[in-house]
Amino acid sequence: KFDLSYKNIESYNNILGLIYTLSNLDLKSKFYIQELGTNNFGEIKELTNFLKPNIRIITKIGDAHLETFKNKEGVIKAKLEILEGNSFDFAILPENLRDYIKNLYPSKLSKIYFFDENKVILKDFLDKNFNRITKIKIFDKTITVKSKILGKGFLTTLVIGAYLLYLLNLDLNILEDITTFSPPPHRLNLKNYFIFGKKILIIDDTYNANPTSFENLASLLKDLKEKYNAYVITVFGKMEELGQNSKKEHI
Repeated sequence: KFDLSYKNIESYNNILGLIYTLSNLDLKSKFYIQELGTNNFGEIKELTNFLKPNIRIITKIGDAHLETFKNKEGVIKAKLEILEGNSFDFAILPENLRDYIKNLYPSKLSKIYFFDENKVILKDFLDKNFNRITKIKIFDKTITVKSKILGKGFLTTLVIGAYLLYLLNLDLNILEDITTFSPPPHRLNLKNYFIFGKKILIIDDTYNANPTSFENLASLLKDLKEKYNAYVITVFGKMEELGQNSKKEHI
């Protein structure tokens, strides 16, 4: 049911992190998953040309590193560098990038699958035990997944994972085993207390922050307060590298 896989160590996603991860690669692994990070133009292109990945994925376009990229158009331009370089098997990108691909990389359209999570997620809710229940349909396959990951940002990853399994002709039911996965430290970690007859929920989201992650957090807070009638306390990281947009985004 499973094959040995290997992923980048921690969040080591620049050229030094990539080299360090590769130097520790288990050669028995069938799948190697590497995050590519950037805070400047040309970095993704450099990393892609070095790594030469068979499959290339962009999860979403957020308002990050705006000090360098200035606006979302700059972020898109930087992330699309992942399509540069050698040939690849296929890529999975958000639907809202389709027009950019038509203009910038028309010759690669045939190898790209676009996803719109709003169209493939049939049902999504939190149950009484803080589990997220999600029903999705990918092409002709439907599956319901239970996870311990609270934030709706996870849904993008879930949809991409389903696409990936389908396109690799693997069993989508593998996703059912995600119930054993817990979010990494300081990324929407939940602590549940009951004090003086009142339910208290503490959310630790201190890993980092950007406008997109704040929107995800705000949506989660609304769900928690409405569904569990709880007093919710959040601790989150500060937003950095927003450049001239910093004051606007913080307000």
